[in-house]
Amino acid sequence: MKNYSRFFINLTLKEEQEEYNREAIEWEPIDFFNNKICCDLIEASSVPSIGLFKLLDDMCNIPKGTDDKFVKELITYHANHDHLKILDATHFEIIHYAGSVIYDAEGMLNKNKDTLYDDHVLLCQNGKCRSPFIQSLFPDQTGSKARPTSASHKIKTSIGLLVNALSECQPHYIRCIKPNDKKAANNFDSSRVEHQVKYLGLLENVKVRRAGYAYRNTYDKFFYRYAICCEKTWPAGPWIGKFKEATLIILESLNLTGKKPFCAGTTKIFVRAPETVFSLEEKRERKTYSQALRLKKFFLKNAMEKKKKKKK
Repeated sequence: MKNYSRFFINLTLKEEQEEYNREAIEWEPIDFFNNKICCDLIEASSVPSIGLFKLLDDMCNIPKGTDDKFVKELITYHANHDHLKILDATHFEIIHYAGSVIYDAEGMLNKNKDTLYDDHVLLCQNGKCRSPFIQSLFPDQTGSKARPTSASHKIKTSIGLLVNALSECQPHYIRCIKPNDKKAANNFDSSRVEHQVKYLGLLENVKVRRAGYAYRNTYDKFFYRYAICCEKTWPAGPWIGKFKEATLIILESLNLTGKKPFCAGTTKIFVRAPETVFSLEEKRERKTYSQALRLKKFFLKNAMEKKKKKKK
């Protein structure tokens, strides 16, 4: 889940600020907590920063591996880590980006092995229950000599696949905040909500949005959509100048007020207030309707003239 949370932090904060830098927009960077250090603590698989999952799997493969030895391995590799505290022989604390959590290592190795006997897998795959859903829950290959994958490996792999799938699209999401832990109506726990707002990065997100620009688009796309809104770019034939120049002319024709209502980037135009875009859309709709009426009158007039000529 660390990588999953990190994906949304990068999506909403890091990439937003990096785009301003790429487009040479004047910008004062806003600090936010990057939980990569927590992700590496748990998932890293190479020396010197061997993560918790890798140490846990290695200890499961040792014939005489125990929970106590696993905690000792954590001390060996991460004794001075800022986000890890060893409390005693079987307890350790990880300071996650969302707060501190104490873990009990007792029984952790046994749970991580997560092995199923072939008979149980075959029963669910080929038993009387022919449900495709049940069969899909047990994709394990029976009779294989390969060592079964551990629970930590399954978690890491599934989260990795999810993050890769999200990275290939343009995700839109809604952050949900629990008002209380009792699932009760009309019960608002201020401290619980404050904790979630803080560690979901919502405060930094709001700062970025308020300091940044609500709308951005490439110059050519902006021009083709809103050229009709300005007399200098419409209807005097195709625009012979540059798209960037035309975009600035369209926005300047609106007589916008306020501090930097828009900013010209290297390849994109950035508009601060969404009301500006709403105004352009409304103006475009009126202009389009007006042009449609003119076309309609022209064709009706043409049709009437042809009809009169036929009667003569």
